[in-house]
Amino acid sequence: TVRSVDVFNELLNRFPISGDIAYQYRGDIPQDSQIGDFDNIKSGWLKHLSIDDLCDVITQARQNLPNTDFMYNDDHLIDPKKMAATKAIISQIQAYEETHQEELGGKRLIDSIGTQMHIDYSCTREQMEQMIRHLSSFGFPIEITEFDLAMTGLDPNLSSTEIEKLRQKKMYEVYDVVSSLKDECNIRGFTIWSKTDQQNFRVSIENEKRIQNKMSPITTLHGGYYSNDMISKDGDINYHTHTNLCGHASTFTEDDYIIQARKNGFTRLGFSDHVPSNSMELPSLTTRMRWDEASSYIKHIRELQNKYPDMKLYCGFEAENVPMTRDSLIQLRDRVDYMILGQHYVDTGFHKLSFYDPDYPLQYGKMVCDGMDTGIFDIVAHPDVFFKSLDKVPKENYDEYMKNSEIALRMICEKAKELDIPVEVNFGALSDQKVKDGKILYPSSMFLSIAEKTQCPVMYGIDAHHPGQFDTYHAFRSMISSNYHLYEVPNTYDIVEVRKQNKKLQERYRDTKNKIYSDEAEMVSMFTNKILSSLPEDISIDDMIFALQQKFSNMEDPETIATEYMKQQISKVNNHSRFSESDKEFVKSRIHSSLPSTIMSVMKKNQLKKNAISFSSHLGEYHCQNKQDVVRVMKLMTESYYQKDSIKKANAQNSLISFQKTNETKKVSPEKGFSYVKKSNGNASTNKSGNHGYYSIQMGIVLLIVTTFVGLILFFVLK
Repeated sequence: TVRSVDVFNELLNRFPISGDIAYQYRGDIPQDSQIGDFDNIKSGWLKHLSIDDLCDVITQARQNLPNTDFMYNDDHLIDPKKMAATKAIISQIQAYEETHQEELGGKRLIDSIGTQMHIDYSCTREQMEQMIRHLSSFGFPIEITEFDLAMTGLDPNLSSTEIEKLRQKKMYEVYDVVSSLKDECNIRGFTIWSKTDQQNFRVSIENEKRIQNKMSPITTLHGGYYSNDMISKDGDINYHTHTNLCGHASTFTEDDYIIQARKNGFTRLGFSDHVPSNSMELPSLTTRMRWDEASSYIKHIRELQNKYPDMKLYCGFEAENVPMTRDSLIQLRDRVDYMILGQHYVDTGFHKLSFYDPDYPLQYGKMVCDGMDTGIFDIVAHPDVFFKSLDKVPKENYDEYMKNSEIALRMICEKAKELDIPVEVNFGALSDQKVKDGKILYPSSMFLSIAEKTQCPVMYGIDAHHPGQFDTYHAFRSMISSNYHLYEVPNTYDIVEVRKQNKKLQERYRDTKNKIYSDEAEMVSMFTNKILSSLPEDISIDDMIFALQQKFSNMEDPETIATEYMKQQISKVNNHSRFSESDKEFVKSRIHSSLPSTIMSVMKKNQLKKNAISFSSHLGEYHCQNKQDVVRVMKLMTESYYQKDSIKKANAQNSLISFQKTNETKKVSPEKGFSYVKKSNGNASTNKSGNHGYYSIQMGIVLLIVTTFVGLILFFVLK
């Protein structure tokens, strides 16, 4: 179906002509083929028709196409003189409409107006706004029908890269004008004309002039929307940008990052601040935002898209792969565009592995690969981040450390290639110039070589904690790309659209969502396992219960813990060597304002402990046989209580029933080793089931005393 037809197209000469009248209807201009720019006035068949004749023809078309949009379309309307001539032509056409209502059946000959908008770099924002508002005054919907941009009138010594940056800057200006006036002036369409530099008709027009002036011809005006091999000339992308909420990125605002990125030719910018800890963990305000700040962070980034329509903005998080908190992580993942896997530590569940341990790189690689397999993450940040401190690895561990690093990086790159997830070449520390034996440590040459060999997808990431880092991006990228032939993702890489097409990632994400437990269940499971791991293997179930209740009854005073924690955080800020005084004051003010949420975190954790005590008192009902059974039942009971998803809650409850039925026929030996647990001054539950081991000792002592006493009485009586 034809939606719109340019029925009145280029009726006026394109550029002004000498004389009293700068613009005229082409059919009225004397045709002199010897004139210098004959194409400007060339009338063709228009010289045989008046405006009324044209209207007669279009009236016939209207009768055949009563519902088709008829457009008046012309070029160079950026010139106010041509706009005045256009107004005169349109008035003449509208006068014809008034006298031919019967033939037109109440329809019009013009339904919309188009501006071809073939502009030069010299075209200003004010000129574009004035043109669009003038067009709007006609009362028709507006379309930009043939937009392209010729980079003429520039310093001839500029490089192609410098010209391209200027082109992008002008393009941003055009898009900003159109976007800001879209609703006010009823702009309904925007069409790109010159797809590539080679297809730009203005090159041949420019060359005709150059030949006449005995100048060398050109091959490009840098006006194509795509490169000659049809790759988009969109600006650069960066999906690794932080905000001041992380507590170590100074006081700069999101606007500061956007403006600086735009100045450096970026058209896609993703904010990926450090993911908050869940609501039961104490907020670390020098490394990440609070849990209760996540919603306002997401909302603010979304609102910025309206403020900067020329930029494509994305909202995400940078997060570690921590199995214990995947439920809260997925809650956030479903609210944002993407997530970066930025592993900063190796957590075994009981402790964090030392950065300098020779096994660290290997364990790090396993955690990163496991994280990719969850389907949660879209990018792997700094896969070689452990190289930042390579100069501090003890000499006796260095060879093993390097060997494990190579294995880990190969694992990561191969997994990334398998799942088609880009790994990041991180520029965050390049400005620090960390060097060992004359070589830059990070990004590491080992990682870059492995990425080159495996040809896994690669993305450059600024890891911006300061807007000024955008200024060095091109130099750093050139340094890397000139030495390594990496499989770089294109500048058109839209992380949201790419994820939609990645079936493997989607499948793994669905599996992860189906399998995960609530954070509360994972936490109780971890603590239970940790408590029981310190007990003998032959301990009785009753004594396990008693031990759990003792440990879980160790409640913390919320205000005391929160106040002390705040002091520690403030001390950490005061001693931060890279913070300016204004940075310190900013972070400290956030720490002070976080006291209520910190108290709430302690209270939630205390409540979890209270519930765990209650759950443990029911362990006897499930006929647990060993420590593993206890850990599993505690996890399922917590899950059935805290899980919000009705299906998962039912699954946990059914698993408990199934476990109980399976084990009820099994008998636990009442004599399973001597009970060693001693009662402390803690507030352990007095539930008899939970303290059976303890009470069996007490009863044994009482019986011994009573028996001895009775024996003595009988001895004296009988005697």
